[in-house]
Amino acid sequence: MPQLNKGGKFVFGKSLVREDGSLCLPEQAVREYHIGKEGRVYLFTGAKSTGGFCVTRKGLLAPSRLGHILREMPRLNACALPEGELAPYKGRRYGWLRVSPQGMLVLPEALLQELALTPGMELLCIRSSDIAFTLGARGPLLERDKNFSGEIPVYEQTGKESYGESEFSLHCHCRPSKCGQIHHIEQADPRENCYCI
Repeated sequence: MPQLNKGGKFVFGKSLVREDGSLCLPEQAVREYHIGKEGRVYLFTGAKSTGGFCVTRKGLLAPSRLGHILREMPRLNACALPEGELAPYKGRRYGWLRVSPQGMLVLPEALLQELALTPGMELLCIRSSDIAFTLGARGPLLERDKNFSGEIPVYEQTGKESYGESEFSLHCHCRPSKCGQIHHIEQADPRENCYCI
């Protein structure tokens, strides 16, 4: 997991938004945050400078210093909002999505539009805190990525994956300057490390 600059935030990888709104979260983030544990995740809008969205789950958010969000938003707490619909609260917007055990999300078209995301975008997955991680769409970190000499894997869900099933496939794209290949990773256990990191 690289740092784009000394003392900077850690980056798990990049997630490619596909035409159907699906994306794969980097396996290291899935493992570290146990993000598929509950079958659902909360997401909320990112900072103005970063865009995109942040991802967490109830087991991390509820007991944290930000647990008041769920207490004051009972429909969010119960996932009673329509899936993918964001509700405002103190300057940000919050919602929920289903997540597969391997960390696949599907963002409805309306949610993509609300977050100003389009298919083909690569979102930089950043460790924000012990509560949530960010999928950033713009800002200084993404600019540093362009000049980063190391390798940042890009995760793309390519096979048919349904919620609750363990079968998983993804592409991890190395930078052409390193190997010029697309590696195909077929793994029954998504907790195995991607060998391109």
